[in-house]
Amino acid sequence: SYMAFMAAEMIKLNPNVLFCIIGDGIEKNKINLLAKKLGIINNNFYMIPQMSKTKLSQILSISSVSTSFVINKEILWNNSANKFFDGLAAGKPIMINYNGWQADILYQYSAGIVVPPDDPIVAVKKLNNLLEDRKRLQSMSQASLELAKKVFNRNELYKTFENLLLEVSN
Repeated sequence: SYMAFMAAEMIKLNPNVLFCIIGDGIEKNKINLLAKKLGIINNNFYMIPQMSKTKLSQILSISSVSTSFVINKEILWNNSANKFFDGLAAGKPIMINYNGWQADILYQYSAGIVVPPDDPIVAVKKLNNLLEDRKRLQSMSQASLELAKKVFNRNELYKTFENLLLEVSN
């Protein structure tokens, strides 16, 4: 629902920005009703059913920013949602609405933005500022891809894990 409120705010600020939720989560019907009530459904806010990783990567490739949002509960800050890593792998800046290790890494690498968990107006302003700054958007995209390749590369992670196991077994 956070993204729906953001879309409702963004349509006033910059109607060219489109929001898209992909998947069939348990909140789907609730969000759909809210989006209809806010008058944004299929206007600047779209809901698309779950899709294959291949199709998802195609959608991500044409996006400007990828998001990972959670409800405002500190226990969720340590989540490791696939969408965070999918966005990095696509070389897209990530926008999240929580603190924790992912926020720290986005700050450290300048690979995205952290918005307040319960203030869609501030979130929309931060997002719009990023979208209007092409140089910053490009720089964050490169940082995101670099983060995916260097820090979260499966092969590299496996080598580290394997070395650790070998060390422990010796």
